Formats: sequence, C-alpha cells, structure tokens
Amino acid sequence: MTDLSQHISQVRHLRERDISGSETLRCYGIIERHYGDKRARRSGRRYMCHIDEGLSALQVLGATQWTMGAWCLHPVVQDDADLVGALRDGCLSEAPVESVVLAMEYRHWANAHLSFHDPKTPQYGPCDEVRQMLTVDKVQNRKDFERYLYEPGRLGTTALLALYRYYKEWFDALGITEEQHLLLLGAMETPTGPTYHSEDGDRT
Repeated sequence: MTDLSQHISQVRHLRERDISGSETLRCYGIIERHYGDKRARRSGRRYMCHIDEGLSALQVLGATQWTMGAWCLHPVVQDDADLVGALRDGCLSEAPVESVVLAMEYRHWANAHLSFHDPKTPQYGPCDEVRQMLTVDKVQNRKDFERYLYEPGRLGTTALLALYRYYKEWFDALGITEEQHLLLLGAMETPTGPTYHSEDGDRT
C-alpha cells in the first residue's frame, strides 16, 4: 500500500463531522450559483471540484460549519471584480455573517502573498479558521500544479522553481508537515461535499 493509499484509509476514520449543516449548505448554494458549470482551462475540471475537495479536507481538520461556509464563499470574494459583483447582487446576505467575515479575512491574507509576488514569509493573521483554509488551499493548489502543470516543456525552469519556492514559503509559514500534507491529499482524493461534483460534471 502506498503512503497516499494509507492516508486515504486513515481519512475514512477521521470523517466524523457533518458537513451538511444549514450554514454550510447556504454558502454552498451561493458558490454553486456563482460557478455554474465553469471549468478550469488547464485541467478541464469543474470549479466545484475545488470546493468539494476543500470541504473534505477541512472536515478532516475538524473545521467548524462557519469555516466550511467561508471556504464555499472565498471564490466569491477573493477577486476584486467578483467581490463587487457579489455586493451588487446581494448574494452574501444569504450567508451567515461569521462565514462572510472569515471569507473576507481569508481574502486579505491570501491576496497578500500570491505566486507572482517577491519571496517573503507569508502571514495568516490571528484566526485559526483562516489558517485551516489557507492550509487546504495551498495543499490543493500544489497538488493541481504538480498534476497539471509539471510537464516537460510546459513551464520554463525559472517559473517551475518560482512556484515550488512559493509553495514552500506557504507550507513553512503554515507549519504543514509531510504527514499532514499526505492526509489532506487523501481527503481530496475522496471528496464528500454536500452534493459532490465529479470531474465529468455528474453529481453523486
């Protein structure tokens, strides 16, 4: 059994929290409407797979309903144009205020250190909930980078090294160990969102 297979098995024993609470579901409905059937350009995967995988990983971390709600909301507020649109159409009024606050706090710290910024030690603020969200996001982004971008000739050596440096900066700042990395990857390999979206677009 591989290390990842072992951690997938371990994940099944850690999933004790219900992720179908009303707070999470309200936020899940907002991001479902926001994303629709949009797909990532590089991988062709539905954007909702990002949400489902993240919820599965947050479940393993013991995240609260408010944190999982904030995870659903973060794509709605992270980009400036999306945030303005969300405020204009009033969709955030449907979400618990605690999840909105956490999503905005996540926006602040995540946008403070992006992959094209100069090297530095990232910060994540005072909220452990935001730290959990950033941990899941960086593990997931690194997974997708290694799966869909790390191909001969796809990126130059300089760009590859810059991305690996970026993920190392976040992993170090957040204290992500190799064991935790594998555990979260295992959770993402077996997503359990409220209405899990498969890669081919079907809901299971």
